[in-house]
Amino acid sequence: MSVWAALVPFAKARMDLGPAELGLLLLCLGVGSLVAMPLTGMMASRFGCGPVILTSGAIACLVLPVLSIPPRPALQAVTLALFGAAIGTLDVAMNIQAVRMAQYWSLKTRAESSVRRRSEVANLAWWPLWGPCSFWR
Repeated sequence: MSVWAALVPFAKARMDLGPAELGLLLLCLGVGSLVAMPLTGMMASRFGCGPVILTSGAIACLVLPVLSIPPRPALQAVTLALFGAAIGTLDVAMNIQAVRMAQYWSLKTRAESSVRRRSEVANLAWWPLWGPCSFWR
C-alpha cells in the first residue's frame, strides 16, 4: 500500500487528474478490497488459509509494478481495484490464520497446564516432558 502512495502524485500528473477524479480513482482501491473481503472467508474455508495467502500475495506483487503503467484512468481504476482486492484478501486470510493459531495454542496450553497440575498434585515427575523435579518449579 505504501508503495502505491508514492506513485499517486506521478499518476495524477501523468493522467492530468483533478482532485475529484483522483479521489474516485483512489476509491477503487477500497472498493476492490471491500468486495474481496467477504469472499475471502469462503475461499479460506474451501482451500485453506495457506493457499489463499500465497495466491493473494503473489497477485499483489504482480499487480504492484503494473500500477505505474496504465495511461488512462479507467485502466488505472481496474488495476487499483485488483490490487485492493489482493491486499484485502491477504489481510483477511492472515487474520483468519492468526485466530486459528491462537485457538490452537490456547487449547494446547490449557491441555499442558492441566496435565502438569495433575502430575504435580500426584507428585509425579514427568521426565520426558518437563524434566526431573517438575514439582519444584
